[in-house]
Amino acid sequence: MVRRILRTLALSVAVLTAGFAGIAATPGTASAEPVGGLKKAIDVLPGYSSHRYDVKLHGDEPTRIQVAALEDDLELRVYGPNGVQVGQTIYVRAGTQEDASISPYLTGTFTFKITNPYSSSVKYCIILD
Repeated sequence: MVRRILRTLALSVAVLTAGFAGIAATPGTASAEPVGGLKKAIDVLPGYSSHRYDVKLHGDEPTRIQVAALEDDLELRVYGPNGVQVGQTIYVRAGTQEDASISPYLTGTFTFKITNPYSSSVKYCIILD
């Protein structure tokens, strides 16, 4: 049992390292960065909670969103300046990275909300560029 737990932990660390390396190594695309430049965070999200990132985006200029999760699944929702959700909820599965993009209809502050719907904490990385 201990051997299985250690093997699972080693695999989880390897997946997280590879996911973060993949995010860091992804070549830039022709997109506009959020006002003030690249936004990046690596954090731990406690169970049954959310982290919120308020970012000013340029109207009609695409912004790429990358999210990687390690231990459990996460949910990402994007809200426009008026507080209404923009697009669909993005589900980030444990050990994976999800990429999406948004082309705001106007310049304003958009909210990126990452939610952990489970009881255990989850380490994640989010990049907006």
